[in-house]
Amino acid sequence: VSLNKVVLRAHEHNLEGMVDAFGIPGSVGGAIYMNASAYFFETSKVVTSVLAIINGRISLFNNKDCQFGYRSSIFQKNKAIILQVEYTLKKSETKLNHKKLVESVMQKRLSSQPLDKPSAGSVFKKCGDIPAGKLIDDLGLKGYTIGGAKISEKHANFIVNIGNATSKDVLTLINLIKEKVKEKYNLHIETEIKYLSNGVLFL
Repeated sequence: VSLNKVVLRAHEHNLEGMVDAFGIPGSVGGAIYMNASAYFFETSKVVTSVLAIINGRISLFNNKDCQFGYRSSIFQKNKAIILQVEYTLKKSETKLNHKKLVESVMQKRLSSQPLDKPSAGSVFKKCGDIPAGKLIDDLGLKGYTIGGAKISEKHANFIVNIGNATSKDVLTLINLIKEKVKEKYNLHIETEIKYLSNGVLFL
């Protein structure tokens, strides 16, 4: 199920704790796998348990068992199929206007992210406490283009498709950014997106 659908369902039932997740492009399983976060939302803060198949066995994981970290979980270390997730949310004492809340979150995203063009979302993890977008911006790479792929001028941690971009275009830009960051700051910058063969698996 899509994470957005769960966020909307929670707010229809007057439950708080997930609204900032609205707009994250992905499924509930993907959010668990990556410990997805946005603004004041972090998956690990609202998950009670996860039912998953690992090494051919169905197992129940409590929050601590999931070993959540920054963009990581135990499910990345094993070949896992996530079957079911239980969230613990707080019942609001006042009636939530979920439409208004969701619109405000999307307005924040639209003002800072290039949602008008296809992309895989944020490409890189933070380097310690430094946002990847700041490192890329400081290198003067905003707007740099290879083929149909471009480093967004709105947010430097987004690579957007400006027309017929191939996975090779995207990967070449990613490698260029890695090299430039290493060269100038002596930092190793890691991707959030996961690769599948010669293409890119967007999670």
